[in-house]
Amino acid sequence: KLVPEYTHDVYYKIGDTIYNIATGSSDETLTYQFSEDLIANYPNNSEISLTVYCKTIETGSESSTTVYLRVPESYIPSISVTTNDTNSICKDWGIYVKSKSILEVAITSDGISGSTITNYSSSIGDYNSSLAAFTTTPLNPAISIGDTATMTLTSTVTDSRSRTNSFSKDLIVHNYFAPTIVKCELKRCDADG
Repeated sequence: KLVPEYTHDVYYKIGDTIYNIATGSSDETLTYQFSEDLIANYPNNSEISLTVYCKTIETGSESSTTVYLRVPESYIPSISVTTNDTNSICKDWGIYVKSKSILEVAITSDGISGSTITNYSSSIGDYNSSLAAFTTTPLNPAISIGDTATMTLTSTVTDSRSRTNSFSKDLIVHNYFAPTIVKCELKRCDADG
């Protein structure tokens, strides 16, 4: 609330830049909506505190208050993940095979409104990674001969506001049963066959 018999300049500052809320106002109350564009000035904050100043023109006196603004929950980093089976035979078959398929994983992620990516976290089975690009160990789920198992690749990125976004992908892994020789017959013949 402002004293209506006087006029007031109301403003806030970010660095050396002054942003006017009202100039020469004699209104008793002011309503002001802060622009979401301010978020880009605070790439490391999910909550912003601004000091709002009120200067009474007639007296030259000045008072201030702190306003707290929260970055909307929708401001999260983007994430996309690509996978490639390095085993060319499995890749040609279009299936993942236990102990044979090895994944190359690449994570693409960007911050929002000035934030930067500070952490990557991925897992599949017993394998874990903190890199944006990595190659797994061979996929090796507990599985019986002739059966399949589902393995889930999960990747999460964190930005400088501690906001996260995640990606997951289910992989159907087939068991691999190596062929074995169970019988071998040798026969001899004469020159006439």
